[in-house]
Amino acid sequence: MTFREEYSLYQSRYPKKRATIRGTKILFRWHRDAKSKRKKAVIFPGETGMMDITYRLFNGLAHEFDVLTFEMPRGRDDRTVINTLIQKTVGTPDIIIGFGLAGVLAGQYCSDQSYRSSVFVTDDSSYLWLKGDVHSRMAARRMAMDVNTGVMLAKSLPRILISGHGKGLFFSYVGECTCEERIYLNAMYDKLTASVDVADLVAQAKVISNTLSDNSDYQHFVNETDFLVFCEDSASMHNIQRDGKDTIPFYDYKGVLLKSRNYYTAMIDRLS
Repeated sequence: MTFREEYSLYQSRYPKKRATIRGTKILFRWHRDAKSKRKKAVIFPGETGMMDITYRLFNGLAHEFDVLTFEMPRGRDDRTVINTLIQKTVGTPDIIIGFGLAGVLAGQYCSDQSYRSSVFVTDDSSYLWLKGDVHSRMAARRMAMDVNTGVMLAKSLPRILISGHGKGLFFSYVGECTCEERIYLNAMYDKLTASVDVADLVAQAKVISNTLSDNSDYQHFVNETDFLVFCEDSASMHNIQRDGKDTIPFYDYKGVLLKSRNYYTAMIDRLS
C-alpha cells in the first residue's frame, strides 16, 4: 500500500476534530470505543508540532486503547489548552506517549498532579533530561541556541528554501533508506508539511527553544510515574536499567515512522 492510500484510510477512520479553548484553536484526533471500557492514551506531538507524524502508532494503538493526539496549539496559554483538551476527552490518561523531544514536552506539559499515576512512554534521551541528567540538560540548551538561530533565519527565508532544507534535515534524521522507503517517506513529508507555513515553523521553534531552556525540576514527575523507555544504544540502556526503569531495547527515527508495529505491539504487550 502506498503512503497516500494508507494515510487516506487513516483520515477516514479518525477524522480531524477542532475545538476552541480559551480563545485558542486546536486540531486533534480522538478515538474511543463507546462499547467497552479501555485504557486511555495520549500521544504528544514532538519536534514538528504535527500530530500525524505518528499516524501509524495512533492507528495501531486505537485497536486496544482510546487514543488522543493533537497539533501543538499556537497560543500563549498552550499548556492550559492542552490539559483542558485532555481532561475534556480522555479525562485522566493511563498512558502518555512521547518519542524524542515529545517526551520532554509531555513531561513539561503534563507534570500536573492528576497525571502522575500514568505510564510515561518516552525515549532514553527524554527520560535522562527529565531525570535531571547534567549532560542531557547541557545538550538541550545547546540545541535551544541552535533553534533560536533557526527562528531568525526562518523569518527571512522564502518558503521554498525552508521546505528544501527541512526535507534534507528530515532525511538526515532518518538515515539510509531503500528506494521503496524513500518514496514512501518522501510522499509522507510532502503531504504532512504541505499546509505548514513560516509562521507555524517559527511558533514551533519557540516552543522547542522555551522547553529546552526550561530550568524546572521534574524530579517529582519522574519519581512518581512509571516509565517505559525505548533505548537507542547499550550505554543508555545500561544507565536506565540500573535506575530500575522498564526498557524496550530498540529505537530509531526511521523505525518510529516505518516500523511502528514493533513499538505499539511491544507497548500493548507491556501495558495490557
